Amino acid sequence: MVKITRHALESALHGAKELHPDEFLCVFASDDGSVFDRILLTPLADYGPTHASFNDYFMPTGGFKASFHSHPNGVLQPSRQDLTLFSAKGAFHAIAGPPYTKQNLVFFDKQGKKVEFTPEKDGSVTLQYQ
Repeated sequence: MVKITRHALESALHGAKELHPDEFLCVFASDDGSVFDRILLTPLADYGPTHASFNDYFMPTGGFKASFHSHPNGVLQPSRQDLTLFSAKGAFHAIAGPPYTKQNLVFFDKQGKKVEFTPEKDGSVTLQYQ
């Protein structure tokens, strides 16, 4: 199981809301690989109404395990470009749509298959991910 803390999740959702109608992209960060407690923003990321991207050169050493990005159009399914990113980078990925709450949030694995999550009382979410 993987946990994303309330702080990390709310930070990502807030970033998506602030950049709307452009897409927002960030990386969930963890010291131990099981509790993701913060987000990382990469320098020189590019955000637009139908895309968000970053340069791998600016990623922290070791790459990343989990990404978050928004779909301002509200489609909570990965695009072809998303699936390319998913298969190449990270273990799981989140897509959020307006109004950028947990109710408009979906997680996927590297293959683009939906990963179920459980909202916890403390505001965090637990993913049923191996």
